[in-house]
Amino acid sequence: MRTVSFLYKDKVSLKALIEEQALDCTVPYLIRIYTAIASRKEAAQLARTLQAQFPQAQIIGCSASGVIFQDQQYSDQILVLIDDYEKAHFQTAFFTWKNKSAAEIGRELAAFANRAEAQLMHVLCSDHYYDIHACIEAFNHSNSTTKLVGGIAGDILPLNVTSYVFNGSGVLDQAIVAAAIGGSALTVYNEVNISHEPVSEKYRLTGCDGSYWDSVDGIPAEAWLREQLGIEQAAGYSSWQEIAENDEIVRFPMILENHHGASRMLKYDASAGRISQYFSQIPVNTEFRIGYTSPTACIQHCYEICSTISDIPIENLFVYDCLFRRLYLHNARNGNLVPSVVTESAALSSSVKFPILTASTNFSTGPAA
Repeated sequence: MRTVSFLYKDKVSLKALIEEQALDCTVPYLIRIYTAIASRKEAAQLARTLQAQFPQAQIIGCSASGVIFQDQQYSDQILVLIDDYEKAHFQTAFFTWKNKSAAEIGRELAAFANRAEAQLMHVLCSDHYYDIHACIEAFNHSNSTTKLVGGIAGDILPLNVTSYVFNGSGVLDQAIVAAAIGGSALTVYNEVNISHEPVSEKYRLTGCDGSYWDSVDGIPAEAWLREQLGIEQAAGYSSWQEIAENDEIVRFPMILENHHGASRMLKYDASAGRISQYFSQIPVNTEFRIGYTSPTACIQHCYEICSTISDIPIENLFVYDCLFRRLYLHNARNGNLVPSVVTESAALSSSVKFPILTASTNFSTGPAA
């Protein structure tokens, strides 16, 4: 396997890179695009440009709240990765979740992964797909072998553009794009750097309405949260930076029981006067514990992952990073697995997580969750 990664500038620099890297434009590459700056129209045009340059390639992409490339964070760049799977195979597809249940979408994704005999599948969701939890639960019920990586695409913060996904044909509304990768010669290592630890007894969600929490163990959700966290009055914040710097609630994710550390973050929705999850929803009777987000735990886990893979030959290292973790922990650069390895990361915005190929991710419930 070979991966060529770069920050896209223009057609001229793209052609220069093709010559420099000796890329064969007739090869069926997998091209992944993560943009923190492009409008929907610009993203569609970029996909068409790359599709015209590599007519046999398959393209998936999404918006991102930021990208990390060669140890630098960017909120105004486009990260492109050209993957050449010499001894593996891949397929791409997109799925619309409009007017479909999460269980239906989960089964469709699982059927696609099964047909592709996928060991690894990138899954990128548009438009703040709130029901991703139930979708992945349905996937896991139908597929117990494929490792999922990806997340809910991030908003383009400078342009105030809601998250989107796209392929070589253009932007897809209310959709999920996926790339399924398989082959007997393919070896996949994936891990989640969760960065939080449980610090409470077990609780049960007893009332909810979509993403809104109404009650926990029969106690009104806002009163329960104020009591547990010692907050006199819950406050709402309008920007990610304000949330990361000032919101006490975001420090305490709710860690789901029997979901391998997967968590959900809460906020106070001032306009509704209610407690709400960020970009997801879970069913009534879900059990959880209060957790604490720990920068020390994040760094320690990075060292543990580094130790685990230090003797393994790695052809491609890729990280999906949660925007909350990036803003709150302020250590995304310190979290690179080893200083000598070039890492490429798409910082998507979500509190839902899948297991990731390397260190930290956007959503976590892999095959066994």
